[in-house]
Amino acid sequence: MEAKAVYICPECGSFEAFKDGTRTLSNGEIKQRYICRQCMHRYTFPTSLKGNDNIDITNQISALKVKNLDTAQEIKTCAGDANLSADVKGLLAQFYSYLEKEAYTELTLYPKQIKQLARLGANLHDPENVKTTIARMTFIDRNGETKKLKNGTKMLYCYAYNALMSMLKTKWDMPKYIQEEIDPYIPDESELDALINAAKSRRMAAYLQTLKETFVDPTEALRIRWIDIDEKQNIIKINYPVKNQTPDQWKSQTSYCQC
Repeated sequence: MEAKAVYICPECGSFEAFKDGTRTLSNGEIKQRYICRQCMHRYTFPTSLKGNDNIDITNQISALKVKNLDTAQEIKTCAGDANLSADVKGLLAQFYSYLEKEAYTELTLYPKQIKQLARLGANLHDPENVKTTIARMTFIDRNGETKKLKNGTKMLYCYAYNALMSMLKTKWDMPKYIQEEIDPYIPDESELDALINAAKSRRMAAYLQTLKETFVDPTEALRIRWIDIDEKQNIIKINYPVKNQTPDQWKSQTSYCQC
């Protein structure tokens, strides 16, 4: 399988970018669209993925698409990264095992974030060097401009490194980044209804209607099973929450048995 260069998501800093159709610009140019599977942010690359000298290579990752791997396979994949030293490979393999023993969620991005720090040249055994690397991390936005990562994303890298320091039983002074607060755009209900009515399948319409009425996480909605739906009382049970939340249930105003 051919390795492919990808970017850090400009919103959350994760590496889970997948193709999501194309976008036609006003000048007729067609660009590949991508979607981040972690924060669902959609974006396009301002330049070609390969062979462009104007791209900041510190924000690229030469990686293979690896899906549905168990812990042993993840460690094997990590150990096979040619861009990492033998010491870093061993440390990451140990880190995978540590996270598993400490019951961290399988969806944690800590290993990928630590690996990214190593790729950027950070000395994982030197907290001050890692702090400098995190402070200088950048990404390329849609306009091709190089910008620093948001403080909220840097804070996530600090938490990942803090877990590594806990494994090594090493004390360090974690930077006190403060996450930026923004006022999110809230669409009008008529716009949501128009989007639901425009869905091409009943399954998608039911999924969008669930998101509208329950405000659950998109991943939680995808994990809903038919046995989690009480058709008589229109109650939806969230038995597989994300982000360490507790199970919950929601009263729906729509009958899902017809979807």
